[in-house]
Amino acid sequence: MMSRAIAKELPLDLTPVSTVMTPNPEAVSPDTTVMEALQIMHDNKFLTLPVCESNGSVIGIVDVMDCVYASGGAEGWRSIFSSAMECDDMTDTASVNSHLTGSVYPRSVKTTKSRKKEGTPVSKLRPKAPMVSATNDSVLAVTQMLASKRGDAAIITSDGGGLAGIITDTDVTRRVVAKQLSASTTIVSSVMTANPTCVTMSDSAMDALITMVENRFRHLPVTDDN
Repeated sequence: MMSRAIAKELPLDLTPVSTVMTPNPEAVSPDTTVMEALQIMHDNKFLTLPVCESNGSVIGIVDVMDCVYASGGAEGWRSIFSSAMECDDMTDTASVNSHLTGSVYPRSVKTTKSRKKEGTPVSKLRPKAPMVSATNDSVLAVTQMLASKRGDAAIITSDGGGLAGIITDTDVTRRVVAKQLSASTTIVSSVMTANPTCVTMSDSAMDALITMVENRFRHLPVTDDN
């Protein structure tokens, strides 16, 4: 939605969904195991998979969080996450090297829950470089930036450089498209998720992943230890 429709300024009420959908997506059968579905998602960087019968009829759709919860939720995934921490290629977080000079500090895992800093730190996940926009940027400008860089989330910073929020395709779909707002005149701060939960580079990677599972987050901003 964000990169194929909003960023290209397509008239949503006149654009057939067939022109912006992913055609012939990979699908799984009802007999596919949860772990097999997760493996397919991981290998192909998918977040959702259609579920189809052998004759091609669609019976549902499953996303990565459905699979996580079917595997026992946060507690069921602790052992899986512990093993995965040893792999060097696991990373799907947004990061920001923020000086946090603004007046409002973001909520972090260590401040929202008293958890020990033990085990593998978030830095071991090698967080990706952030795609950053300012609070007064338009939704259109942000989506076009993300489309050009093949990103799916942007960190929004305040005038002082601190973390103000995050915006994802879900935010754009629910808060802009569904409400028929103009992407070119709507500022991103009015539709972003403000003051998101975040982690620092030295926080426990296990706690960060469990936080994502418990709250059904797909992204966690990563700040420096300041």
